[in-house]
Amino acid sequence: MLHYLAALPDYCRLMHGLQTYKAEIVGIDCDGFDIRTDGARLHFDFAQPVRDAGQARSELVALAREARG
Repeated sequence: MLHYLAALPDYCRLMHGLQTYKAEIVGIDCDGFDIRTDGARLHFDFAQPVRDAGQARSELVALAREARG
């Protein structure tokens, strides 16, 4: 099973071209989420706005699959 939190460094590589090994989600809202890594705060937009935690999880899992190919 693919766990989206383990894929945070993959999100950074895919969306921002940044190679990192440690990352954490520091904010999330209906439009996207923020990750802190290596002293930087990066923003990631969801493909579509989310209305609840289940939709947010689905968006994160979809991004993880895309990032890992």
